[in-house]
Amino acid sequence: MARRRKYSEEPFGPTIERLMGETGVTYRSLADKTKLSAGYLNHLVHGNRPVPSDKVVRQLAKSLGVEPEHQVGNHEATDHAQEVAEDAKKK
Repeated sequence: MARRRKYSEEPFGPTIERLMGETGVTYRSLADKTKLSAGYLNHLVHGNRPVPSDKVVRQLAKSLGVEPEHQVGNHEATDHAQEVAEDAKKK
């Protein structure tokens, strides 16, 4: 069952890295669980990619045993929501 912690105060990448450490999950095993590449996950952790889509956040959360909202801190969640809204307006 997913942990009930709602938000992380950390940025997205460090949150993923910390959760990986807490659960003993490697990039390769997380990649296998999520069907994402280990390289992509490494880029997320080190901030070389923006916060991913909601689908990817849900995949990561499920694999790391937390609620999806835990991985996106309040600031990043707001930024991500704004980006989604702006993209929707463009369509």
